[in-house]
Amino acid sequence: MDCQSNKLDSVELIKHFIFDLDGVIFDSLANMELAWNMASNEYSIPISFQNYANHLGKPFKSILAALGVHENQNAIENCFKSHSISNMNLVKPYIDIEDFLGFLIEKGFTISVFTSKDEHRAKILLGNFPIKFADIQSNKTGIPGKPNPEQILLTMQKLSLKPSEVIFIGDMNVDLLTARNAGIQFIHAGWGYGKINNENVCSVKTILDLKKTISETWPK
Repeated sequence: MDCQSNKLDSVELIKHFIFDLDGVIFDSLANMELAWNMASNEYSIPISFQNYANHLGKPFKSILAALGVHENQNAIENCFKSHSISNMNLVKPYIDIEDFLGFLIEKGFTISVFTSKDEHRAKILLGNFPIKFADIQSNKTGIPGKPNPEQILLTMQKLSLKPSEVIFIGDMNVDLLTARNAGIQFIHAGWGYGKINNENVCSVKTILDLKKTISETWPK
């Protein structure tokens, strides 16, 4: 199912878009690959980045657990973060994303971010980004990450939103599961890292396609 030919439910109620960060707003794949290769080498983890990337979207320790890496998780995570921060120059916003987010704001929507990236790195990326978000939810100790919907619910509570008023835009299957667990609608960002083979999922190939869809769906 694509969003051009199939309308989302109750679109007249939508007020807010939640965005995943990596693979939706920023292309950080090169940064993550370098950080994983360095960390896996330092801790002798015989797992390729390709296998690691199959779990993108989840919190880092959840990825390690899914890969069968249960020892030294804190040290591996700190190593990964260190190499990631040292190479933030490899992270770039997607072409057209800044214009698209500004377009949403001009149309009267509010926007926020929900990422599995830790708070420190999320702040580095968003600190100099020209678009400001109504809320930013990142991976925090003591708060379950995706696909648990708690942080989406926190955003909705903070901004006084109902589930029927919110759409989550993400690129991975874990994002879809998170949206469903929160009881909100979902749009798959086809320009990102993951494929979702579900004909019932609204999916767009490019940011410009999404802008066109929203212009047609919400002509206000």
